[in-house]
Amino acid sequence: MNDRIGCAILVIAIVAAVVRSITIKEYERQHPPLPSASSPSQQLTQTGVSVAPHNEFKPTNANTNTNTFQPTVNVSVPVNQVSHQRVGHREPNAPSVFEATDNTRIVTYGFDGQTGHLIREPYYGREEDLPDHITIVNAALAQFHYRHDAGVEPSLHVSAHLFAHDSDRKPLKPLLYHTVWDNQDLDRQITFSAGKVHDLIVALFRRVNPEGIVLYEYATETLSHDFGTDVLVRPKLHDVKGTDFFIKIELTPKRWNDPLPKQTFWFRLTLEPEPEFVRIGAPAPAGVRFR
Repeated sequence: MNDRIGCAILVIAIVAAVVRSITIKEYERQHPPLPSASSPSQQLTQTGVSVAPHNEFKPTNANTNTNTFQPTVNVSVPVNQVSHQRVGHREPNAPSVFEATDNTRIVTYGFDGQTGHLIREPYYGREEDLPDHITIVNAALAQFHYRHDAGVEPSLHVSAHLFAHDSDRKPLKPLLYHTVWDNQDLDRQITFSAGKVHDLIVALFRRVNPEGIVLYEYATETLSHDFGTDVLVRPKLHDVKGTDFFIKIELTPKRWNDPLPKQTFWFRLTLEPEPEFVRIGAPAPAGVRFR
């Protein structure tokens, strides 16, 4: 009895296995497998390069000995790379704005009559003890600020023109197109970085009973020697008589060699009763005296 039950169970198991196998094969025939979503071709496309699948070339002509296979490769540029390539194209910059600060002032310097240079180190001794070519003078300095606005050039090359006027707003000579910035090198043109300030030498005058001002113009002198030549800064001095002046200063910035719009500022320098140098607004209309 038990043998018959065991044989029946075995037959049922065999039939079930056969039916399961047939069912799986029929399902696979009706539903072929889909391509994998993480194929190497798709992974390369994600990195920016799309490669066509490899096709093996099988010549049909047995007499052909040389066959060249040239697969097609499509290269796509990622969006971030395109954006990076556009960085080289600069949009127009914001206007470069300079300001005359309220730190316009009169300082005391030593003046070397042999070289025309200014001595900025303070001197606490008696003036009569100085060498004959050294004089203590007052220097009127105008300070300018390059405003650090968004989009401006990080730095510009800046020089200045100076035009002196009398109390009636009449132009005085000479006109200075080569002024001097107040630094150790006495530069005619300086590199002006955004957010920085620099002082311009406007005029020199005596400390006691001044009868006029001295305009300080940039100039050089070439010295020749056995080993070549040296170019030295030797500023020119121009006497202008009077005690009440209006000074017009034009800043002339350049981006490399490209000139930018000039910017104009006005100042007033009076020598009596006490020296005073201040920034002022635009000049009065013609016919109106500066009083």
